[in-house]
Amino acid sequence: MEKELKVKEDSIDTSGIKKDYIGSIIEYIWNGLDAGATRIEISYKKNELDGVESISIKDNGSGIFYENLDNTFAAFLSSEKKVNSNYINTIHGSKGKGRFSFLGFADNCKWETVYKDGEINYEFAINISSEKKNKYIYSKKMKSTIDETGTKVTIYNIHDLLKDQMESNELKNEILENFSWYLYLKKEEECKIILNQKEIKYEEFINKTLTEDFEKTINGEIFKIFFINWKGNVKYKYFFHMLDGENNQKAIQHTKYNNNGIGFVHSVFVVSEYFNNFESIKDKKSMINGQIQLDMCNKKDEKDPTYKELLLELDIIIQEKYKEFIKEKSNNIIRGFEEENIFPEFTKDIYGKIRKRQLVNVVKEVYCSEPKIFKGANKEQKRIIVHFLDLLLNSDERENILKIMENITNLSKEERDSLAGVLSRTTLSCIIETIKMLDERNFVIERLKKLVFDLKEYTNERNHIQKIMENNYWIFGEEYSLVTADKHFEKALSEYRYILDGYKSKEEYEIKNQERKKRMDIFMCAKRPVTAYPNSSIVEDNIILELKAPSVKIDVEIFRQIENYMELIRKEPKFNSSLREWKFYAISSEVDDFIKGKYEENEIKGYPFLVKSLRNYKIFVMTWDDVFKSFEHKHRFLYDKLIIDKEKLEEQFDEDEKSRDISDKITEEINNRNVG
Repeated sequence: MEKELKVKEDSIDTSGIKKDYIGSIIEYIWNGLDAGATRIEISYKKNELDGVESISIKDNGSGIFYENLDNTFAAFLSSEKKVNSNYINTIHGSKGKGRFSFLGFADNCKWETVYKDGEINYEFAINISSEKKNKYIYSKKMKSTIDETGTKVTIYNIHDLLKDQMESNELKNEILENFSWYLYLKKEEECKIILNQKEIKYEEFINKTLTEDFEKTINGEIFKIFFINWKGNVKYKYFFHMLDGENNQKAIQHTKYNNNGIGFVHSVFVVSEYFNNFESIKDKKSMINGQIQLDMCNKKDEKDPTYKELLLELDIIIQEKYKEFIKEKSNNIIRGFEEENIFPEFTKDIYGKIRKRQLVNVVKEVYCSEPKIFKGANKEQKRIIVHFLDLLLNSDERENILKIMENITNLSKEERDSLAGVLSRTTLSCIIETIKMLDERNFVIERLKKLVFDLKEYTNERNHIQKIMENNYWIFGEEYSLVTADKHFEKALSEYRYILDGYKSKEEYEIKNQERKKRMDIFMCAKRPVTAYPNSSIVEDNIILELKAPSVKIDVEIFRQIENYMELIRKEPKFNSSLREWKFYAISSEVDDFIKGKYEENEIKGYPFLVKSLRNYKIFVMTWDDVFKSFEHKHRFLYDKLIIDKEKLEEQFDEDEKSRDISDKITEEINNRNVG
């Protein structure tokens, strides 16, 4: 049987029908969802030339009712779905033109549908051709043996469409962009879209970290709230969608973050039976004699107190999610700044690390308060802003950061308070962290003093001093890394070559020297930039510590031992570059007159504790008192500001309680502190 459409044939060509295969497939998916489908399968058949012979879109919806054909297929640019134009599934399907979208790229389309009438399933087919597009041909209905209702649309006689296009990411991404929100909303119903036998996963478009479901009760009404943060661009973003118990959309409203410019792509869907008796004010309007008048019905609308309270709750959710999003993104901003070398150069010591953490925290908070401050800025502009913040943070003008920020951009009261709070917290946390660090290090120094002075006869090199210095070599410099501890020269130099030069042989480095099996107590190294050497900007700085028991006095014999160590290194061709500096330290509680004479001989060279110097090789001898005083002088500027109660450290041990067990206990206690 054949029927004509209620429109002229020429009108179909100019009615905004989709012109490509992707747009057409999207329209047919919408038609299936409009019919309540929970499963839609898109597939194709190819011809011998790898072209597409046909495309089918099959759904398990309610099917097409035979008795309503005049109100569906016969009524182009009109549809019974238009009666409820706010139905969320009909945003695309309310004009009755989706079924003609095949005309943009094919000649024929066939609908095979099964629908239920009472307790009986019926089936029939419909055909439309481009030759007679103002007419449709349909078969008689007949009882169906198929249990499941639904419709299968088959498009054939397709023009110039290749197999690769049907399997392209473009088609998949377009489906995700249009329907990922719908699939998420219907996840409990296990709604699926299958493309070429592979399920489209909405999770690919969703940021799971921020996406969350809520349930709120307002004035006795229960609202299920679905907040979605999208990874990419999607349809229906930046809106609150209000749905009734049957998922009919009854109201829609922009969120406050619909123009944030930082990629906070989101949607909020609210489902509640409260909206069963709800009609948006704009939809109550009707046209009477050419005049817009308000339909005075009894349904709830946007003026209802419950609706207004709901919007306040939704705003709170959006604000909190926005803060989470910004904080998450600020971590990416910091990583980007690190890669671009935006931050200033900080010293490698603990103070440099504290300063950098402080600056990073402030940059994050500045970004969270006003993300647009870095948006569009080039590398140099970012560097200027960050260096400027660093200068203010390390001056008495840090409180002016807030004033300057206010002049750069408009901050809300909440943003001003937040930024002021973090500046205050940053200052306090920096002070607390510094105090804690100094307190921990002071603990080590005071305990070490007790070992080498008060318990010197019970303290030895191997069991006490050696173990402590392995874990606390920061005493000699923050910038150094431990190479080895208590290992012989061959092993130590093999490790050194691996750490600094990246060379690691299967066999240990061999040294032809009788001193090669002597053990280095502590071997440390560091790289530092210099400008004194031509064609080079890096010098390797190496320290070897020879630790003696506190009861041992450093004399000429120990000095000769250190000289032998120096000669061993100096004569090794792979370690004697002028770009490697070597410093040898012998440390104990006392030195003899020979060492004091060496101090006087080398005093003119300007290095404290120097006893021998040969080009880039130096030998130093220090007492433990020298080590402690050097540490205190280095930290003097902080100790003058921060009070540490040293007496409390002394109270933990009785002055008269002295033994080897106490030395062991102090050593264990220091190493358990894990001071960095």
